[in-house]
Amino acid sequence: MNRLVAVMLTLGVIGGCTLLDGKEISSSATGLPGSLTLKQSFIVRQLDNGATYPDTPYILTLSEGNYEEGSYRIDGGLLLYKGHDGSGVTLNQAALVYWGDDFDVRIGKFVSKTGVLDYLSGLDTLNPVRVDFFDDTNINLRRIPQWMAELSYFVGNASLVRVTVQPYDGRTQSYLSTYVGFLLDSYLPAYFEELSRNSAEGAAVYQEVFLPLYRDSISPALKSDIDSQYNERALAIGKSTFQALFERSSDGATFGAAWTNRYSEVPYIRVDEQLLAVIDALADGESTGEALRAYLDQPDLNPIKGVRGFRYNQFALYAEGTVNSYGVRAEASVRDRVPVLNSFTPLTMLGFGLDRQAGDAYFDLEVQWGYLKQYRESVLATMLLNRFDLAVYRGVAVRFDHYLITGWYAGNATAVMLPNLVLSRGAFEVDLHALYHSDDKAYNTLGFTLRATF
Repeated sequence: MNRLVAVMLTLGVIGGCTLLDGKEISSSATGLPGSLTLKQSFIVRQLDNGATYPDTPYILTLSEGNYEEGSYRIDGGLLLYKGHDGSGVTLNQAALVYWGDDFDVRIGKFVSKTGVLDYLSGLDTLNPVRVDFFDDTNINLRRIPQWMAELSYFVGNASLVRVTVQPYDGRTQSYLSTYVGFLLDSYLPAYFEELSRNSAEGAAVYQEVFLPLYRDSISPALKSDIDSQYNERALAIGKSTFQALFERSSDGATFGAAWTNRYSEVPYIRVDEQLLAVIDALADGESTGEALRAYLDQPDLNPIKGVRGFRYNQFALYAEGTVNSYGVRAEASVRDRVPVLNSFTPLTMLGFGLDRQAGDAYFDLEVQWGYLKQYRESVLATMLLNRFDLAVYRGVAVRFDHYLITGWYAGNATAVMLPNLVLSRGAFEVDLHALYHSDDKAYNTLGFTLRATF
């Protein structure tokens, strides 16, 4: 199975929304009637394992600002970056916010939160995770802002109705940055993994055909063929996401329901029926080695017979509140269609979160269970964050964070640990961290992060 997914979960699945926490400039200084707020972030991140994490350090600056007057606000952000995904300058966010007595409207490029889980949410699909900066407090860094329009209508003082329309953007959408990516790499029948251990032919099929189908790093042998049939690397208005949400808050608790109609990040891929028949026979113990080798040795091997996009519906309920000083959160959702081998299957997800602040210590536990009906396969993932404020010495605050991500699927177990020692003073922060992967030591690394925010 895809061992990288656990790393991606560790480095990538976070949610939440925050306002711009920057320096406010007075009207007298700008000559403008409204208020202007500016924020500047600098980050340098170095990973010591250059073989697996090439082109580090990652250097990034984000200049943000908003201008507010009367009943509207303008938000903007400019990102300069250099790292493994290239270098350049891009408009990170740009939005106009207008509000009245019982509504507000946002149009532009921004981040919107759905659901109540921060790490393993199956609902929070509008904004992909920026994996390299999963631990940044700025929502516009840990999530990738997207172009969309959002109308929120407030019913009394306790209820909210929200409608969102978001064009599909294949330049940024990646299933690996969502919890569903973990499921898509784990639902393949367990016998494929058995084949990779017990049969050279099975290992070839497993590694060269099936694993690449649902990975971003698809093998070169299949990439050109799939790209010719399925090229979704652009902004597409006709493939927009539609989301409707109702939320009510009362006595410190929040309850919500959401419906999402979305164009899938992962296409439906039709695999050659001849290959599936050969593999089924091999899995049943029949002697098909020669037939399988003959199939794989074809000069123009093409196991992919069709690739197409599709839409799915997702129906969800969520709630959060406080019980005896513990924060409690829960999500439940059903997707009507997830692509599997030559067909679709419903996907059910149940998530639970528990967190508590006790003095200088904080912990956050999240659990997500997924079930794919066609294969009768369950997947369980957990995330545990422990945070300890250790000491303050000569103005330097010392903190220890530890992330533990685990996953169980098809008889397999994977764990990733990410301990961090964080030193901060004023606007500056130094983060010393290590990454340990239970299955593949190639991902293990040491590193550091330097941050400055003004």
